[in-house]
Amino acid sequence: MKRRTHRSSTQWKAGVARVDITPSEPIWLHGWGNRTKPMQGVSQRIFAKALALRDATGQTAVLVTTDLLGFSRTMTATIAQRARKKFGLDRSRLILNASHNHSGPVTNDVLPLYFDLPKREYETIDRYTAWLLDRVVEVIGSALKDLAPANLAFGQGLAGIAVNRRRARAGGRSLPTVVDQDVPVLTVRAPKGELRAVVFGYSCHTTCVNDGTLNGDYAGFAQHELEAMHPGVTALFVQGCGGDTNPLPRHRPGLGEAYGRILAVAVDQVVQGQTRPVSGPLRVAF
Repeated sequence: MKRRTHRSSTQWKAGVARVDITPSEPIWLHGWGNRTKPMQGVSQRIFAKALALRDATGQTAVLVTTDLLGFSRTMTATIAQRARKKFGLDRSRLILNASHNHSGPVTNDVLPLYFDLPKREYETIDRYTAWLLDRVVEVIGSALKDLAPANLAFGQGLAGIAVNRRRARAGGRSLPTVVDQDVPVLTVRAPKGELRAVVFGYSCHTTCVNDGTLNGDYAGFAQHELEAMHPGVTALFVQGCGGDTNPLPRHRPGLGEAYGRILAVAVDQVVQGQTRPVSGPLRVAF
């Protein structure tokens, strides 16, 4: 397929960064309330990634994506306060997005009553959370330092992964089947057209894998697949409003990789196809 690109007249600057947030010691995994032991190894490393954008007027904002279950209010406030102090970044100019990964590490204050763990497990969680907060602030700073001229473009794809999870229950076939299978895609290119980053989204629980290992589930596999398709490019996944959808079927070996590849191909079709330029100014609200 021949790729058609558009150049934007807006003088954007964009910076991209990533940091590995894989725990260095065994830790309880989040998401499933019936777990009986900590993670059983690492099947895929997990990351925090950041995209910094600055428009022609100098207005700046940063998007952070992570292979985590979520950010608590305490975690968010801590990161935002540090970002304001270190980088002058107002809270309205910072997005923290977690993929809602059920195969990621437990962090403080996120569903705190979900597990009744021994004290030693919470000590591990405390250490990891403190280290994680430092890494997220670090990746914000790295993205801001990476700011360089860029062109932005947007397109929409489709992927049939999400299924309304109420249908998977007894009598569920008669229930509404509302799902959002759109795949929004934002491309970041250097002035000469080289692809630097791809931001893509999907609205579906990240609950495909449940094998006891740490990984990024289908969203992590999709990012990995896209980065393999486009060496040197950073792929950032944004979780959408998928509160009542699951990837179905699920919980069988290989399905996380399979759904990840399907989503990556859906994104790549947009990247290789027709997109429209994104112009400024940058507008934010909180």
